[in-house]
Amino acid sequence: MTDINFPENACQAAHRPSRENRPVPLFSTRQAANLLRYQRKEEHGMGTQKIVGIVLLVVGVLLLFFGYQASQSMGEQLAETVTGRFSDETMWYIIGGVAAVVAGAFLAFFKK
Repeated sequence: MTDINFPENACQAAHRPSRENRPVPLFSTRQAANLLRYQRKEEHGMGTQKIVGIVLLVVGVLLLFFGYQASQSMGEQLAETVTGRFSDETMWYIIGGVAAVVAGAFLAFFKK
């Protein structure tokens, strides 16, 4: 008896390269997937984190603007003169605006 391995059919033998003729991969499958993911991110230019950061910056600036406008109203000025502080609503606009600007700047410019 001889040690010859015959394929199930002749088509399989024609399309299957032998072990000696197979190309050697430069990357593992995981490395290739990570490389493709990195290239796709570079193609888009901006990541989701950066977009969220810019949106937070815009929302924060708007909240600060509305807080400033509210603090300059005649009623707010009168209440601040009497009580020594702004109303809770105005304070929440200002605090929320500062928090959104800080978080947005961190996400948009500092975190990679």
